[in-house]
Amino acid sequence: MKTLAIFFVIAYHAGAGLYAAALMKDAPHAVISQLNYFATGLLATCIPIFFFVNGVLLFNRPLDIRRHIRKMVTLIALTVVWSVGTQVAFVAMGQWERLSARQIVHNVWQPVNQLNNHLWFLPALFVMYCFFPLMKSAFDQHRGWIEAFTVVAVLSTFVVVGVQMLIDVWQFLRYGNVGNQATVDIWNQFNPLRGIEGYSLVYFMLGGLLSSQRQPGHRRADQRSTEWIPALIVLIAAMVVYFGYNLTFAFSGQPGHDVVWGYSNPLVLIMTVSLYYMLRKVRLRTRIASWVFTLIGANTLGVYFIHWILIAAFRALHINFIAMLGPGLWACCAEALVILAISCAMCWLMRRIPGVRRLVML
Repeated sequence: MKTLAIFFVIAYHAGAGLYAAALMKDAPHAVISQLNYFATGLLATCIPIFFFVNGVLLFNRPLDIRRHIRKMVTLIALTVVWSVGTQVAFVAMGQWERLSARQIVHNVWQPVNQLNNHLWFLPALFVMYCFFPLMKSAFDQHRGWIEAFTVVAVLSTFVVVGVQMLIDVWQFLRYGNVGNQATVDIWNQFNPLRGIEGYSLVYFMLGGLLSSQRQPGHRRADQRSTEWIPALIVLIAAMVVYFGYNLTFAFSGQPGHDVVWGYSNPLVLIMTVSLYYMLRKVRLRTRIASWVFTLIGANTLGVYFIHWILIAAFRALHINFIAMLGPGLWACCAEALVILAISCAMCWLMRRIPGVRRLVML
């Protein structure tokens, strides 16, 4: 799942969402445009998968509080180091205007879109880690408390967005356009998770709760599980509904609507959980495949840092997959595979250099 998530992230940053929207703008009724728009919606699970997998991994092993605190401090340090490094790299490659030392420091505190704002994921992770010792205690000693908090978090995030979606659809059906996307919070000042990436807590807690419910299998090793089939059906159904919702923006004068930036959308939550149930019993049958996925999965954090700089390097070198293959998801996926391979190789090398290895590890 981590390998899939980092591939989705790179494909999105390579321009998948942008070009899917561009195709819809130029030819909204064309089959190829709508297929790209539909498939690109799956990329919205990229960051949710990371939050979910963090829950799977952390809730199901003992908490070492000292190590946990060190990880939190490391998160802050990595955010600062890579934020500064990314800015310097962009300026050096001619992909950003010259920045003063004061501006660089300011941009670390207040990230800039298309420059270093991709690092927002780390502060969101830090917030989860702040709450985690309390969550872990409830998870181990009073499971009902963490389940109740998960319900509250769902009501405070995904239910709020669900209501906003209904308002958007109502506006489209009544007036023929969405206008401004609804931002109403049905709980308003009584929402305990307002002002933070509260949806990340839901993915995180669900990862722990759902993975802890797995029962030891009694089937023979050669007997194949069919659990992935209903999960696939649910995944496709959620993608279809999500596609239909996004079409309301494409057909109402907002063709630039970003279908990927929907992490708090309840349909994206359903897609993420469906992917988990599809993939949790997958077994790689060849050593090469196992080695590749293990290598990438172990280096996703470093790849996350490096890939954004590599994308800028490709632009500086005028390496344009869209120009070579045409606009669409396939070109972004091809670029993502190349960048993923290079980023992973760089991480593998960096992890073998004392001192430097800490730059790509948590």
